[in-house]
Amino acid sequence: FGVRARGGRGKPVKNRLLGAALALLLTLFPAGCSGEAQHRDAIGDILGLSLSGGSEVLYEDTHGGFHGDGYTRAIYGFEEDLAPDIAQNEGWKALPATAGLDGLLDGSVGDAFLDGDGAPFFPQIEAGYYYFRDRNSQATDDRDESRLFTRPSQNFTLALYDPATNRLYYMAFDT
Repeated sequence: FGVRARGGRGKPVKNRLLGAALALLLTLFPAGCSGEAQHRDAIGDILGLSLSGGSEVLYEDTHGGFHGDGYTRAIYGFEEDLAPDIAQNEGWKALPATAGLDGLLDGSVGDAFLDGDGAPFFPQIEAGYYYFRDRNSQATDDRDESRLFTRPSQNFTLALYDPATNRLYYMAFDT
């Protein structure tokens, strides 16, 4: 049991294997490229906002399979109010949202719009901002939700910002 296997240059095989495993891990998970930052930056690009000051409260993605159906939901908290930046962004509108979005915001259209406790994913607020974009290929106006449920598939992005809590709620939904 006192015998140690040696590699070609006098290093124990165990140390060489450990070094190779460490190199593989560093290649697969480079420092500074956290999933949280990637998610936050991608969502910020979609919404036309810098979310770099936000911290991830929730991120879940159920997309997968052959057709890529599913949803991405995220919540970000901020130290500073995003309302001034949102107010200057033409993709965002002040609440109240249009009536066609009520079922999405109150969770009545399906489980994807409810949290784990059965409450609406989006908070029920009166003052704040919302963002909607219909990503369906048949959409003639990507900011109009009136035809959203007249097609066999729905592909849209919906976000809500609550200035009272400095939280941003995001959902991308694809069927």
